[in-house]
Amino acid sequence: MDGSNPFEVFNVDIKVTDEQVQAQYRRLVFEHHPDRNPGDPHATARMQAINAAFGQICTAEKRAASVERWLPVFAKKLLVSMADALESNMTSLQRAQDRTAIAYAYGEVRSLSLALHGLATMLDTWANTRLVEAMVRQR
Repeated sequence: MDGSNPFEVFNVDIKVTDEQVQAQYRRLVFEHHPDRNPGDPHATARMQAINAAFGQICTAEKRAASVERWLPVFAKKLLVSMADALESNMTSLQRAQDRTAIAYAYGEVRSLSLALHGLATMLDTWANTRLVEAMVRQR
């Protein structure tokens, strides 16, 4: 395993189903198999990455473990994306001239703020769970 995020390798969401994983695996193998790309020196490495990622998310149990491992990465990307959207909407709110534009921008800012709060709560719960597990292991 090379440490690649299997969900990014497969370009799927963390809520992916077994059937979706299988379908994406078949598509990726078909597209990247070295036999289908004889002149590509990187085809074998891509297939190894695809197979490693498949091994990490091929069942619901393995996907749950992968989600647990990659949750901080997902959260950070989501947080950055939400912060960018929040900044953009704040700029729109500051530039808005009419009531409709102000109401829309305010609604977007409010929604993003609530989502950020939810993400922070989720991360806090995740971190507390890890802390409790570490304390139990130390006993």
